Amino acid sequence: MKLSKEKCEETGHLDVALSHIGRVLYYSPKDQKGFWINEEVAKVLNSIDVGKMLEGFSSEVYNSRGVHWVDPSGKPEIELTEKYRGFAEKIENIGYFRFAATLKTICYIVISDTTRTLIHTTRCDDVKISSFREKLLINYNN
Repeated sequence: MKLSKEKCEETGHLDVALSHIGRVLYYSPKDQKGFWINEEVAKVLNSIDVGKMLEGFSSEVYNSRGVHWVDPSGKPEIELTEKYRGFAEKIENIGYFRFAATLKTICYIVISDTTRTLIHTTRCDDVKISSFREKLLINYNN
């Protein structure tokens, strides 16, 4: 990793390389102990100088869903926020606070994007949108 970073820095490609590494790390297998992500990968993603890598990881979380539509019930988005909120909790409990913050940010962005999409594409009234957003935020904050 160190040699790769040095070579990419020399050529001016470090940010792009780190982003791609983050995208690939999204697909890392579970830890042998059954943890949702390999702990060595989690340790790397929690490092102090891997902001671009975390951005790549986050991008792949969104992109891995492929083309999708936002169900007006919000059920898939609620499930996604619950999943990543749970991952964030587990990561935080073992001390990987930077990585946990990224996972929490993913949840918040899903909530914001879903709310914005529903506002622009449905005929829901403000009360329904507000209720939906509140439900997502409750799942995010708990």
